[in-house]
Amino acid sequence: MPEEKTEKKTRKSRKTGDGEKKKRKTRKTGQAALPSIPPDNELDRLYEQLLLNLGVGEDQKNAMRMMDKTQKWTMICQSKEELLTTTPQHFIEILKSTGITLKNAEKLRVALVHENMAWLQKFIDLDGVKLFFTKFKQLLESPSKTEVVLELITEFVLSAKGLLNVK
Repeated sequence: MPEEKTEKKTRKSRKTGDGEKKKRKTRKTGQAALPSIPPDNELDRLYEQLLLNLGVGEDQKNAMRMMDKTQKWTMICQSKEELLTTTPQHFIEILKSTGITLKNAEKLRVALVHENMAWLQKFIDLDGVKLFFTKFKQLLESPSKTEVVLELITEFVLSAKGLLNVK
């Protein structure tokens, strides 16, 4: 019997080792998928715009300016990806789909509470409010009130509150 436990531990550690190798490969693949780094002046312009959008203080900006080109470009690309997944159109597509994940419901709540009026107007123009309340009604009428459904309902309540508190 003690031999079996030793064998299981050995297998487990091998699996962990493989998992770590996979993570390293994924990171390399993710970096290789980035578009090529633009010329220095364009990179600097995009990076300064990113720093402005992040709203960080001057001390932090100065520290971040010391990053190498690859780090700056990675941050710029990640920021662009984030922008694509927080557009009103993106949330409209999510609300039109048959299901919604808790993560997407949370992102929608944050967007409805924190985005500017132009973003909100675009969401309204695309019938986002109608789609939002239709999806909310579906959740409320769901026959199975699983923990996930209840969490989604909570997110939708908070989103509605944020939507109705827009100034």
